[in-house]
Amino acid sequence: MTSQLGAARLIADHVRFTGDYFRKAKSRSGNSLGDVYFSQDSIQITEQVTPDLARSIEVVRKKLSIPESAIKAYVYASPEIQAYCVSDGADRCFIRFSSGLIGLLEPAELEFVAGHELGHFLLSHSIGAGEVDSGAYEMKMLQRAQEISADRLGLLACGSIDVSIRALMKTVSGLPSEHLRFDVGEFISQIRKLKGEDFLGQGGSSHPSMLVRCRALLWFSMSNAVKDCSVSEQRPADLDDLDRNVGRDLNDYVDGPERKEVELLKTHVSMWLAAEQIVSDGMFDKHEQEKFSKLFGVDNLRKFKSFLGGFDASEVKKEVNDKLSSAIGELNQVLPYSGDKEISGMKKSILESF
Repeated sequence: MTSQLGAARLIADHVRFTGDYFRKAKSRSGNSLGDVYFSQDSIQITEQVTPDLARSIEVVRKKLSIPESAIKAYVYASPEIQAYCVSDGADRCFIRFSSGLIGLLEPAELEFVAGHELGHFLLSHSIGAGEVDSGAYEMKMLQRAQEISADRLGLLACGSIDVSIRALMKTVSGLPSEHLRFDVGEFISQIRKLKGEDFLGQGGSSHPSMLVRCRALLWFSMSNAVKDCSVSEQRPADLDDLDRNVGRDLNDYVDGPERKEVELLKTHVSMWLAAEQIVSDGMFDKHEQEKFSKLFGVDNLRKFKSFLGGFDASEVKKEVNDKLSSAIGELNQVLPYSGDKEISGMKKSILESF
């Protein structure tokens, strides 16, 4: 089955947002828990029972090159506007749509939502999602980046930027077509009228601002990746430029405060790594002081010299090691995926400097 999903995963990776780190799906032992669980309180989407919904799923499946046996879709009773995709392994997934969502969307709009959810599956977003603290900065930033990637699969699935944005506007507002005027340009232009501080408070969300998502999707719709998403082609160069623009939007309107905090923690680790090198020979000579000042500033140099003055030679190494361990722990807490790699790079840089 996994080999049959090869073409679909290539399409997904072809358009993956660069801020969405690639993490290979882990193999899991297959079981039928999803079938048993979902069948208890949901109706399976089939041609015999729900023919219109089944046609929409079939359209998406074919456009994304997913084998039929890889997907099972269900509808459950709820007024909430909700859809999600779960997987019991790397080669099979279950999509659930609320009846409220089904009643709200036109068939083409449902294709966008289905493509978005299947995008999470193809990009292995659900694999290992519970391995770390869901409140970690990196987890939240990664989840928001994953939404950008999944939106792209949704657009490829429905084939229309207008349909895609209509679907997003409907799901965020809960309003049916008769209550919305779909002026995409006007909707997108709202982001130009806002400043970064207008988006404060979104850092705790697993989804980016709807305006950020729509603008990212509009840019993507004009890329070569949409004009030709052939899996035999290399990733289009214009997609890298586009991703830089999307990354700036995420930083300016959502991720900025968290990224600043991460940079402060990284500087803290780097400073105590330097301190570890400095106290290793029991000397803090003029050359080392100049290096420390250049890397971390005169004020931190003064504080560090004062710190050293508070301990005798037999204590200082332990104190520095304790400070370093604490700083590394704080960084790993907010960067559970990439913290070790970042620390390894900082160690190399400090060794080269000192």
